[in-house]
Amino acid sequence: INILNEDLVFLDRIDYYTSLWFKRHWRECSTFEFHLSEWVPGLALGQRIMLDADGERSGIIETIEFDDYDLKDITVSGRCMRSLLKARNILPTAAGYDTYNTNIEDIMHGLVDKNAANPTKAGRKYPNLVMAASGHRGDTTSYQSTYGVLMDELTKLSELSQIGTRVILDYAGKKLRFETAIGVDRTYNN
Repeated sequence: INILNEDLVFLDRIDYYTSLWFKRHWRECSTFEFHLSEWVPGLALGQRIMLDADGERSGIIETIEFDDYDLKDITVSGRCMRSLLKARNILPTAAGYDTYNTNIEDIMHGLVDKNAANPTKAGRKYPNLVMAASGHRGDTTSYQSTYGVLMDELTKLSELSQIGTRVILDYAGKKLRFETAIGVDRTYNN
């Protein structure tokens, strides 16, 4: 488990842990949890983690808990990088609602670009967040929103289209890349 700061600078590496799970979710934020038997320097709320060198299995530490009886059991948990988008509301445009009439993938890209990657208000920009190119997929639909939570709106659009979203940590480039993907049906008979 690699520990990085908000600027994606390597801080430390955890080689020994008692358990680890990373649960992927298609529409919602993926979650992770790991247990340690001793404290690791650099471990703190808000730090980023990346499992091995896999930018898709990365996230933000949200809780660190110590067992009350045995301080040698430390539980660290959080959500994937996509959880950054839960902290952004969709701001209104000069005309009021943020309105689209295009394919769903372009709507998703437009919402993230305007509210997190390249917003007009500099303080709302997430450092290091870049946009992958849109494939212009999904049905054409009319959409409008104001003050909705960005991640919640992306989840609704995903439910309409089967297009998922993710934010991938590119350690070498020191970037977080927002991209979309088409789901694959992995049920038993497919």
